[in-house]
Amino acid sequence: MWEVLLLYDKDSKMLLSFMKDTRFKDIRKAKQGNQPQYIRALLLLNQNLQAKIKQLTLFDIPELDCDNTQLKILLDSLCANFMEPVISKVKHHALIVFSSSYGQLTSLKAYVLDSDLDVVSEKDLLDVSKPIMSNEIDKVSKYDMKHNQHKLTEKANRRLKQKELIALKSLKESDDKQD
Repeated sequence: MWEVLLLYDKDSKMLLSFMKDTRFKDIRKAKQGNQPQYIRALLLLNQNLQAKIKQLTLFDIPELDCDNTQLKILLDSLCANFMEPVISKVKHHALIVFSSSYGQLTSLKAYVLDSDLDVVSEKDLLDVSKPIMSNEIDKVSKYDMKHNQHKLTEKANRRLKQKELIALKSLKESDDKQD
């Protein structure tokens, strides 16, 4: 059984849900009738929004008749566990999509989607919290070097190399943005 983590942001009056990037891609590829009901229910909150750029289709596929009453009931049940009622306060829904590698968060994006799962707006949340890289080198005494060296396992060495690759990738992306 799946579980959905929902958070309500009082400042923006947004209902936030979280999803792994691979699952998000699968849902976007699915035909409209095959998308999970909880996603369609959450997107009811965005029914007055329209993406500026719509995904093109080769064939005109008629929209499936969806029982909005059932979706509203599902939406109410999804929001039923908040400490205070929020469904009447919510303006829109945003989907937080993330990916990770070796226990490290590699991407974190917030999407506001329309009912066709087209992107109305998006924000890269890792741009806000990038690590600060420094070229300063700390000097260590010979005594400290001899007594504090630990041997890493093969798995730890692989993870260390992966982290270095991720750091290099994010450094290159930030350099590309500055150019």
